Amino acid sequence: MYAIQGSSRRIGIFLRWLVAPVILALSAMLGTSVAVHAELSVCNQTYDVVNLAVGYQRGADFQTSGWWTIGVNQCANVIREDLPSRYVFVYAEDVFGQSLFQGGRSLCIGTKRFQTSAIDQCWQRGLMGVDFTEIDTQQSPRWTLFLRQGGIEGSAD
Repeated sequence: MYAIQGSSRRIGIFLRWLVAPVILALSAMLGTSVAVHAELSVCNQTYDVVNLAVGYQRGADFQTSGWWTIGVNQCANVIREDLPSRYVFVYAEDVFGQSLFQGGRSLCIGTKRFQTSAIDQCWQRGLMGVDFTEIDTQQSPRWTLFLRQGGIEGSAD
């Protein structure tokens, strides 16, 4: 009787040592997949730290927000939900406040962290008007932008 109890105890300990790493690995994989679920990621492949603002249409309103500071060869998750519209607008500047890319859509930004639905009369609202670059996400729910020295490229995830 003692031999059977000892054997079952050893089997129980063995199973715990075998099953615990599998459970930890599965929970780590599930946790990682949730954390990676960003819908607009921006990767900085320039030679400078970049400060980024983003704008997009949400229903009848237009929204701009910033700032994300993205180091060299780093990425930031900028919009954490399905992209609300086909076009996203980005504005990137270096640490000296110089615009990095030519843009065609004037939108408002703040000098510190901001979120606004103002798209005109920026100065009257205490904001600045700058030219954002239009990005066509091709109606993909997830998109990654790559900021490079020569321009901006993107791809669906």
